[in-house]
This record gives sequence, C-alpha cells and structure tokens, in this order.
Amino acid sequence: MGNDGRLMIFIDDLDRCLPENALSVLECLKLHLDQSNCIFVIGIDKRIIEQAVGQRYPKELGITGREYIEKIINLNFFLSDKDRDEVKNRLLQGSLTAEYSNDEKIWGMISKATNSNIRKMQQFITAFYMIQEIVKKHNFMLADKLAQPRLTPEHQSRIEKKKIEWNTDEKYKFCKIILLQLNFPDFYDRLANNHQLMDQIYTAWQNEGGTDDSIDIGIDNLIKSTNKHLIFAQFLENRNLIDFIVTYYNDGKITNSDDWKAIQKLSQSVTYM
Repeated sequence: MGNDGRLMIFIDDLDRCLPENALSVLECLKLHLDQSNCIFVIGIDKRIIEQAVGQRYPKELGITGREYIEKIINLNFFLSDKDRDEVKNRLLQGSLTAEYSNDEKIWGMISKATNSNIRKMQQFITAFYMIQEIVKKHNFMLADKLAQPRLTPEHQSRIEKKKIEWNTDEKYKFCKIILLQLNFPDFYDRLANNHQLMDQIYTAWQNEGGTDDSIDIGIDNLIKSTNKHLIFAQFLENRNLIDFIVTYYNDGKITNSDDWKAIQKLSQSVTYM
C-alpha cells in the first residue's frame, strides 16, 4: 500500500452468520479501527446484530445492541425498503417469468411470502418454472399414450385420471405450497401432517375480528390470544406467515388430501433435489 495507501475491506451479509460468529468478526475489527489506512465497509441488518448483542451480554451490564454498533461504525448509510414493482421488473428481465408478468395474484403471493427479497423470489421462480415444465412433460406423455390405437375404455380411463390439471386455481395451489416450503419450512412440515392447519388459523383469525377490510386488526388480536390457540401457537410469532395465510387463503385452496399429495409430490421433486 505504501505510506499513503488505503486498504478497503468489504464485509457483506454479516447478519447471515450465526449471531455469535457475527459478533466475533466485529470484535476482531475493533483491533484495527485505530489504523487510519484501513477502511471497513460492512453490510448488515443492524437489528439482527443488536439482538445478538442482547443475547451475549446480560442486561445488568447495560450494553445495548445500538450502543455496541455505534462504537464500531462511524458512518451509516441506510438503504430504503425494496419497492415491489422495482423487484418485479428486475425479475421479469429473465425468461422464466414472462408468462406470468400480468398475474398480479401470483406476484402478490410471491412478494408477501418473501418480503420482496430478490434472492428468495428468484428461488421460487426457478422452482415454479421447473414444476410447470414437469407438468407439461407429464401431460404430453399421457397424451401420447392416449393416442395409441386399440386402448380399452378401462385403460383409457386410468390414463386420464393421471393427468395433472394446470388451470388458474391449480397454479395458485402450487405457488402457495412452494412458497411455504421455501420461506416457512417449519410450518410446511406441520402442514404435511395436519392438512387443516391453514383452515384452523384462518378460522381463528376470523373469530378474532379478521376480515378482508381489517386484516391487520385480526392478526394483532390473534397474536395477542396465543394461549387460546396452542395447536399453532408457535407460528403466531411469525406475523409475515400469518399475513400470507389469511390474505391468500381462498386462492389455490387445498380442499382434500388428494390435492395435497399431488402438490407435495411435485413440489418436493424440485425443491429438494
């Protein structure tokens, strides 16, 4: 570097580390903060680091997460929240999403479940596209079998029953399940064993005053009444999950176990491979 040089070190996504590891990195940085020729640029979600500080240091010590960060970081730049339309336009630059560019329902579901996180949205789009291609290939193969001569009516009926519908409602079902798999895996695992879980949450939300015109009021009341809903109490801590469930409850509604089995089989073939 020479005597007048500068060493710039960029550390991004520090908040994605385990809280203890993130704090260890910051502790190491403190050893070099008095070096005038070293400049550190850190990308973090300050709220996550503040929580980690609260977990490491007892309240009796009087060390808050905000004060801890302020002693290390001298200059802050705050990024604005992601605009949903801006994120959508960026993703539409790829060929996978062009077919659904005007489907506001699907984009609303994606945005709500992922909190407009571009990386998570891209993961969903890839998985959804692959499932769509699997369905198309599956149905084409069945069409070829149905075109074969001398099929008995019984054989033809068995083949037709294997066809996977890809109408609007079915697309919403796949969309909903994949989003739950990718963004709320713990809830998805419980849903696999209790197919009525979303129905139970939605009914409880309605009983707590939730309507299409007062979604947030119903969610607030539901969260406050955790002790009344022990079956799904652990999920009430995740407001984003509850918001997603009640907002899109009637879109792609899974009505029976056969629906669930078909969707689960296809979605797992993509998201877990």
